[in-house]
Amino acid sequence: MKKYLMSGIAAFAIAAAFTSCSKSTDLYDQNAVDERNKQEQEQKLQDKIDLAKANYKAAFTNAFGNIQNGHTWGFGSAKASTRAGGDPTANVEGKFWAKPTSDGLNLVVPGKLTEAQKDKVRRYFQQHQFPGGTECEAMTDYFVQHVYTGTTKVDNASLTTEKYIDGNLSLQPCCNYMNKLGVGSMHLHVNDYNATTSTTREVWDGVTYKDGYTPTGDMSRDFNYAYLYQDQIMLMQNVDTQSFGYHNSMASNEDYNHYRLVSGDVIQAWDNSTTATNGESADVSGMLFVGFDFEGRIDNGVTINTDGNGNKYFDGNLNMYGFREATSDDPAEKVAYMKNHVGGDNKQYVLGCADGYYSDWIVRITKAVTRKTVKEEGRIICEDLGTSDDFDFNDVVFDATIYTDGTCDIEILAAGGILDISVAGQPIHPAVPTMTTKCSYKFSTSGYNSLNDIPVVVTVDAALATTYELAATPGDAPQKIRVAKTYKWCTERTNIEDAHPGFKAWVSDETKDAWMNNYVNGKVVE
Repeated sequence: MKKYLMSGIAAFAIAAAFTSCSKSTDLYDQNAVDERNKQEQEQKLQDKIDLAKANYKAAFTNAFGNIQNGHTWGFGSAKASTRAGGDPTANVEGKFWAKPTSDGLNLVVPGKLTEAQKDKVRRYFQQHQFPGGTECEAMTDYFVQHVYTGTTKVDNASLTTEKYIDGNLSLQPCCNYMNKLGVGSMHLHVNDYNATTSTTREVWDGVTYKDGYTPTGDMSRDFNYAYLYQDQIMLMQNVDTQSFGYHNSMASNEDYNHYRLVSGDVIQAWDNSTTATNGESADVSGMLFVGFDFEGRIDNGVTINTDGNGNKYFDGNLNMYGFREATSDDPAEKVAYMKNHVGGDNKQYVLGCADGYYSDWIVRITKAVTRKTVKEEGRIICEDLGTSDDFDFNDVVFDATIYTDGTCDIEILAAGGILDISVAGQPIHPAVPTMTTKCSYKFSTSGYNSLNDIPVVVTVDAALATTYELAATPGDAPQKIRVAKTYKWCTERTNIEDAHPGFKAWVSDETKDAWMNNYVNGKVVE
């Protein structure tokens, strides 16, 4: 679509010059040229690129005057946010977990579980004996969220009562002796957590504000209007996920042998139909749950003796111990009647009350990840050096947004140059077959710390793999410029100063940047 050779200064047309200096067999047919000739061709090509850059700078200063020393061309500098590690800890300040400032963590906080979701998880654990496993994805920062306390709701007591049998054959809630949730290889306790009472705290999800408030972007002000809600949740930092457990107050010990992990996807596959009476969704896809099976006090305080009739019975102080009814799978040497009830109820028991149903206490584990918030964004306008006659800066125009998680979204808006060009390694003209000054082509990438790091590369000879990258060198003539996303780029062969009066003044003083949003109708692409 573009360009005309300018008179006066000897700017060149790369597209023409690069194809007129040799025979096609010499330049492109590698079987017909030797390595020396190839190197000579490459050097000639590079010399022309260097000349083009010199001519470009001369033409730019001739058109717009002297360049301010150190001019950054809108890119400036961007600092990557960092977060230092530290000692294992439970972070109790729920309202700051999602706050994207120096006194917050900028984390994605899991939403509050609905009653329908909790109910589905509860039913799964209550109806599946020995579910899941004990291997967990490696995490260092994660949330622990309360789901269910045993005996709260038992639909089928023939499977699990979530109670143990004491020495008087009375049923006692297992959860009464499950206090202090433990996590990791160091068996650290999660603050304010036990099976019967998990502390409710104020939490902010990082995106919801009080009714009627529109965020300004100034977090020091916006946070005053953050919507806080109550949840039984805790953030663990710098703690591994190698094991989970609880403190057994009956036995005065830590139990890390009776837990199972079940993914929400497994639960969904089992039953995807449950909704609460108010229609809440019960979808738990992608979640992870840990269930605990209470085991009573196992030590030498209880013995098995034999009465005069040859019946084995449990003897000792039985009231502090947990029992369950024996099954055919239990070893005979561990099965006995209860003392004072030998033959009385015609049932045999096993010392220890773990029944393989891991619903005595259920929690959710969610990996803590940094919220995908904007780190830097802008519109980039480029000149490909094909010729230097108009400086319309529309050879490629694209919007880019870099997020704090390292990802980057790019949308190509214009491709008006005559040479093949790529942005962030993505070929633009092949992707946008018809060169135009208005188009839309989106893709995502990662690995760039700033907008200026995104490479815009022009190919001048595909056969020789000769390319050059457009630059915005401080204080030098810019081949790319960062502008506001509201900027309207020039129509073909329209000098940027004609479409945006004030550009020339900005070249000598980059504080005069109002030109980006001021334009002349008819000379910009609407």
